[in-house]
Amino acid sequence: MLTGLLANYNKFEMHNQYRVRFADFVNDETMTRVVESVAWTCTLLRSKYIAIQDDTPVGWSVAGTLSYVGLGALAGAKPAAPALTEEQQRELFNEQPGPETSTLLTLYDFTLANKLFCYHFVSQASSDKAQPPPFSAFLSFASYLHQHAFRSARASLYAYLTLLILVVLSEDAKIAKLMCETTAQVRLCRQRPPQLPLPKTADRPYATAILDLLADGINHNLRKRLDVPFYIQTFSVLSRLLGYLAKSRTKLSHHWSELWRSLLSFVRFLNQYADELNMLGASEVAQALVDVLTQALTSGEAFLPENKDYDDLFYKLVESGEALTKLRDSYSLAKPQDQHAVNTLIGVSTHYADLIESHRAKKEHLSPKEINRIIKQGYETLNIEPKEDAEPVDAFREADHKVKLKQVARAAVADATVLVSSDRQRMQ
Repeated sequence: MLTGLLANYNKFEMHNQYRVRFADFVNDETMTRVVESVAWTCTLLRSKYIAIQDDTPVGWSVAGTLSYVGLGALAGAKPAAPALTEEQQRELFNEQPGPETSTLLTLYDFTLANKLFCYHFVSQASSDKAQPPPFSAFLSFASYLHQHAFRSARASLYAYLTLLILVVLSEDAKIAKLMCETTAQVRLCRQRPPQLPLPKTADRPYATAILDLLADGINHNLRKRLDVPFYIQTFSVLSRLLGYLAKSRTKLSHHWSELWRSLLSFVRFLNQYADELNMLGASEVAQALVDVLTQALTSGEAFLPENKDYDDLFYKLVESGEALTKLRDSYSLAKPQDQHAVNTLIGVSTHYADLIESHRAKKEHLSPKEINRIIKQGYETLNIEPKEDAEPVDAFREADHKVKLKQVARAAVADATVLVSSDRQRMQ
C-alpha cells in the first residue's frame, strides 16, 4: 500500500522513481507474494459484503460456500448470523468497501507498468485449495464493488480504478489470450436483481466472468445522476475484449443473449431520462454504447460460437429500432443521412422490420421460429456499410484519467490513514 501511495505522489507533475521501479521489477518470488497479498485483501473485502447479505446461490454446500468466500477451514464452525433489516443493510453497504481497498492503487500501478506482473496476476494459481486463485478473487470483489458502486463517491472511485486495471489487461493481446484460456471458479455478486444466469460449469474462462461483471455493472447503476465515467470505462473494457475475441476468432461459450439484453435495456434507460442525462454529458456514454453494439453486429460472426447467439442479436435490434432512432436524436449522435454507427444499427433494424412486415402481409401471425427463419434469410439481402467513422481503439493513456486518478489517490490516502490509526489502537 505504501509503495502505491509513494508511486502516485505528484506523478503527473514530476519524475517518480517509485514508478520506474515498478516497471523494472522482475523478481518472480516477490511478485508472487504481491499477487497473493492482493488475493487475500480482495477476499477479505468481499467477505464484508457477504456478511451484510449472504447471496450464496441455492443448493451450494456450506463447505463450498466458505471455500468461495475464502474461509473453507471454518466450514461448520459458526452458526448463521442473524438477518439484518433492509435499513441496516443499506447503512452497512454505504460504508463499503473497507479501507483495505486502498491497496488497489498499488495493483493498478504494477499492472500499468509491468507486463510480467500482469502475467503473474492473471495466471497464478491459488496456493491454498480453500482459496480462489488471485485473479478470481479480484474479479469476485470487483463484482460486489460494481454492483454497489452507486452508493458513494468513494465506492465509485474504486470501481473506476478496477475498470482501468481491466482496460490495461484487456488491451494487451497476450494477457487477453490468457484471460480467455485460463479457467477458474469466479463467484460474482448476486445481491440485487436482476441476476444473470449461473455459469453452466463451475470453472469458466476469466473473459466470460468479465463479460458478466460488466453486464452487472451496467444493470445495477442506473440512476438519473448517471456515473458517466464509470459507464464510459465499462464500455472501454467491453470494446477491447470483444475486439480481441473478433481479431483472434476466439469463440467462447457464454450466455450472450444476456449481454445483448443488458446493452439494449440501457438504450431504453438513456431514452427515458434523456433530458436529465444530457446535462451530465451522457452523449459520450450513448456513443460508446452504440459503438459496442455496432462492433458486436459487424464482427459477431468471428467470436460467437453458435448462430443462435448472432440471430438473437439481430432479433433484439429489430425490436429496438424505434429506441435506437430516439437515442440518435435525443443525444444528437448523427443526422439520419450520415454514415454513422447508430445509423448502421437503425438500418439493420429497418431492413428486418420491413422483411417481417412483408411476410406478415401473407400470414398475419408469425411464430418466433418463423421470425428467426426470416432473420436468417435476411442475411442474404442485408448490406452493412463499413463504418467510415470507426477508428482503432486508442491505447490507454494514463494522462487522460489524471483528474480521476488524483481523486482515487486522495481516497486511498484517507483509507490508509484509517488503517494506520486502527493498527495503533490495537497496539496500545
